[in-house]
Amino acid sequence: DSLDNLRNGIVNENIVPEGYDFVFRPISANAKLVMNRRSDFDFSAPKINLDVELHNIAIEFNKPQYFSIMELLESVDMMTQNMPYRKFRPDVPLHHHAREWWAYAIHG
Repeated sequence: DSLDNLRNGIVNENIVPEGYDFVFRPISANAKLVMNRRSDFDFSAPKINLDVELHNIAIEFNKPQYFSIMELLESVDMMTQNMPYRKFRPDVPLHHHAREWWAYAIHG
C-alpha cells in the first residue's frame, strides 16, 4: 500500500494528485554531460562539461503558506531592527533584576 501511495503521489504531465500543496510546481530539466577523456594531455578543453536546461519554474503559494512567509519576513525585520540594542540586553534573568531590565528598556 505504501509503495502504491508513493507511486500515485508522483505528478505526471501537470496532473496533480489531490491533497498536495506545492511551493515549487514540478520542475523538468534536460542535462547533457560531456567528459573529455584526453584532458590529461589536452588542456584546451575542460575535463567535464555539464549543460543543464531548466524548463518553466513556477512558484505558487496557497493562503496559509503566504501568511506564514509574511510572518517570517516580519520576524526577520524585527530582529534586524533589534540588533543594535542587543548589546544593552542584560545577561541576567528577569526576576529579581528589575533595575537592569529597566535600564535596558530605557536605552533600547
